[in-house]
Amino acid sequence: MGSANKAKVAIANRIARAIYKIIAGDKYKELGYMRGDPKEHKIKLLIKQLKNLGVEVHHQNHQLVTSVRKVKVDITGITLN
Repeated sequence: MGSANKAKVAIANRIARAIYKIIAGDKYKELGYMRGDPKEHKIKLLIKQLKNLGVEVHHQNHQLVTSVRKVKVDITGITLN
């Protein structure tokens, strides 16, 4: 099997998986060129800024971030209270 056949098999595999998911009832979600949540990078950057400011930050994921000090996070950045 040459590389052209491998590419055809890989594309057929992706199509078959997509069809299976649609038949199984999963909702279609276009991933585009970026996988995951595009806000993840911004969240990681803000957590890093908080740590650099000396704030003790506890987080498991971006949905639950806790801190000992009160801070205000908005589109412009981080403000310590």
